[in-house]
Amino acid sequence: LTYVMSGIQAGGLKVFIVLLTDGVWSDKDKAIAQAQRAKNLGYEIFAIGLGGVDKAFLEKIATSKDLAVLTDPASLTKSFAGIGQRISDSVLNIKLS
Repeated sequence: LTYVMSGIQAGGLKVFIVLLTDGVWSDKDKAIAQAQRAKNLGYEIFAIGLGGVDKAFLEKIATSKDLAVLTDPASLTKSFAGIGQRISDSVLNIKLS
């Protein structure tokens, strides 16, 4: 998240971050703090966990609990398709001034 946050320049655009993790973090508190920083900037974070990921941790990273998803390799395509649909719906609902 630190790397992603350092490279984003939204310029007024809606920003979506899709995070795929095995749940092994060297510093969970830092990850949660960076995710909160992104959320405060209005970025939407999807957190996908593979394997034995702590769902409660994913929920702290994601913008909302429903954006924290546990999956397995066989279902990964379906998970990404769902995210793509949600992003598409969100972008199409943006009102241009």
